[in-house]
Amino acid sequence: MRFQRVCQILSSEGFAQVGLTRFESANNRVLSLVGTQVHRSRLIGRMKFDISMSALESRNRAGSAVARSRSLRPILVTGSHRSGTTWAGRMLDASGQTGLIYEPFNPVLEKTGLCTAPFKGFTYVHSGNEADFELPIARTLSYDYDWYAALRTMHGLRGSRKRLREWRNARDYRHNRLRPLMKDPIAVFSAEWLAERFDMSVLVLIRHPAAFVASIVRLGWTHNFQEFLDQECLMRDHLEPFRAEIEEFARVEHDVLDQAALAWKLIHHMISGYRARHAGWLFVNHEELSLRPLEGYERIYDTFGLHFGDEAKATVDDHTRRGNDEQAPDGVATHLKRDSAASLDGWRRRLSEEEMLRVRKRVEPVSSDFYDASTWTLAPQHDAL
Repeated sequence: MRFQRVCQILSSEGFAQVGLTRFESANNRVLSLVGTQVHRSRLIGRMKFDISMSALESRNRAGSAVARSRSLRPILVTGSHRSGTTWAGRMLDASGQTGLIYEPFNPVLEKTGLCTAPFKGFTYVHSGNEADFELPIARTLSYDYDWYAALRTMHGLRGSRKRLREWRNARDYRHNRLRPLMKDPIAVFSAEWLAERFDMSVLVLIRHPAAFVASIVRLGWTHNFQEFLDQECLMRDHLEPFRAEIEEFARVEHDVLDQAALAWKLIHHMISGYRARHAGWLFVNHEELSLRPLEGYERIYDTFGLHFGDEAKATVDDHTRRGNDEQAPDGVATHLKRDSAASLDGWRRRLSEEEMLRVRKRVEPVSSDFYDASTWTLAPQHDAL
């Protein structure tokens, strides 16, 4: 009852106006401080101190069982969208040692107090534009909830409940000194900057291009390729070999299948570069993880210093066991409880031979860095992986 009453008060127009006035006044007083490098450095330093203290306390409290948490560096789970990042994020969060931060880079999600950075599409953050992003992301990773931003996007009782839930989660994460776990495929072009600036451990998920395309086609998702062209540094640093193709897709709308194939190629061209430059990052094929989820997640847990205990094992098993649905219902983007092994051949039932060949032609030669010719067939293959 009390929680509902608080939500009603927060959602009232009068409270919103008074709250915004007070927050704007306070905000004006600290704007000059917030924008300085001194404040930015202090906040990032505080985040790293909190993580170090959490690691020390975990060792002292849990002894040898959690001594495997050798490091409490923030974790980034990324890769292309539709590659299993939501699944992986939830499974890692089952450790009880992490605080899950859901897609702060995603501009489609309503801006909240969790992250106030000005993201647009697949934002490429680098040393040349980091001033706009470093402080908001540091606040996100330290669970520093921004009520000023939350009030500006709070509409009605449902919105106020969501904001209170977000704030309560952030408060609990910070109080319990949980390790930040950022799950965000939209951050894939900024993964290098995030890893360097915030000392993040990185998991990159990779999925077969035909499976990715079939998933996008099922949902009818299109892509605005002008977003890439508008980021000249991204084009210059990484996507210049594909400029003509991107310009064509930005100028003329193509079929969803072809859009998805080009998006896969651009993202995995970036991932291929990461794999060559970062031996310490963990790159995992969605297909291999789906076939052997318990073994796969045990390896990921061990790599990141998380404890793969009975509860975590039970969560993974519950979400991947035989008897679960093989495929998500039509129109449903996120359906985590699957028969993970049986789901692997879903794309082979969705795509025709002609469509599969179109996808393959579009994604080569990038796809050959990840999948050989034997995977390009409509015959069931998961037993061979």
